[in-house]
Amino acid sequence: MAVRNPEATVPTQAAGNNSLFIANTAFVTTAVSNAISGVNPAVAVKAATAAILPNSPTYNNGVGGVGATVTAGVTNTTLVVDGYTPVLLDRILVKNEANGGGLGAEKNGVYYVSQLAALGLAWVLTRALDYNQPSDMNDTGAIPVINGTANIDTSWVQTSEVITVGTDAVTFTQFSLNPTTIVVGPGSSTDNAIARYDSTTGKIIQNSGVTVDDSDNIVLPSGAKLQMASQNRVRYLNSMVNAYQATAQTGLAVNGFRTFNFDAEHFDTDGLHDNSTQNSRLTAALAGKYLITGTMAPVNNSLVTPTAFYLAIHLNNTTYIAFGIGAIDRNKNSAACVTVIYTLAVNDYVELQGNLQAASGTYNTSAADYSSFSMAYLGE
Repeated sequence: MAVRNPEATVPTQAAGNNSLFIANTAFVTTAVSNAISGVNPAVAVKAATAAILPNSPTYNNGVGGVGATVTAGVTNTTLVVDGYTPVLLDRILVKNEANGGGLGAEKNGVYYVSQLAALGLAWVLTRALDYNQPSDMNDTGAIPVINGTANIDTSWVQTSEVITVGTDAVTFTQFSLNPTTIVVGPGSSTDNAIARYDSTTGKIIQNSGVTVDDSDNIVLPSGAKLQMASQNRVRYLNSMVNAYQATAQTGLAVNGFRTFNFDAEHFDTDGLHDNSTQNSRLTAALAGKYLITGTMAPVNNSLVTPTAFYLAIHLNNTTYIAFGIGAIDRNKNSAACVTVIYTLAVNDYVELQGNLQAASGTYNTSAADYSSFSMAYLGE
């Protein structure tokens, strides 16, 4: 039989605890308070600490936090907080005291300058009247900071719940950034240019050459590629060509490799081929591996005793990198295909060549898709 104990309690979980432990009233209250603090800003402070307070101060808790003071351990030494020199009655956010350094986290909070340093006098901070009781401290919203080197124009929220002032830790987390620290990119030469991000400095440093066109396509500059982290690559599949002969070549001599020309294209996505100038060539725009394929169908013209038709891919007019062979039918016609995956450098080019073996005669090529030459970039 279960017994309900109205006096039973559970520990208060720490901020950010995502476990399945019970969240008690104090934990939920703090979470809700933190959530609404951003739309309930507190009174601004002139400066906020970026390190523990200087000058070896001591703390006096007053009466339960009322009248609590922090007093410098030396006299005639001006207080400087994050590069700012406070004047009398300035509000100061003290947020960096910790148990491992300084006065201890329970001494953090909002203070005002109640005494300036002078000859024979130490500077003194006193807990602000609106920040010296648990009810005030726990209901404080985001605290804006007006001056400073590191903390200027930032805001901070209390993340801990205080039950007893001077005993319970008072911790803060940054709620908003200084807008001037958000670095924007340089002016782009075109409205749709994308800037490059420096992952070391966190800054946008220069135009990248990448643009977005009117159809929302990301356009890479020539020679660029998409790349993922480590060795995972995104294939640049938009660098490919398929050229063919709209007009057949005629009167080709036998017994020797002849270069074929291609005066038309089904597609050319990256300027790999020209239909007029050096139209026998397919030229690599990117360095990497390519799938290269050629087909050719010679037809009889005046062949005497043809024996075989050899088809080859020729690199940079110096090296053969692949061969294929086609048989001769009874009508003295043939067809052959050759394909290879090969690594090319930028501006390497390949040509399709054929060698029809026969006792004598000449031959023609078949136009259209019977005579085609294609190349597609596969990646690095």
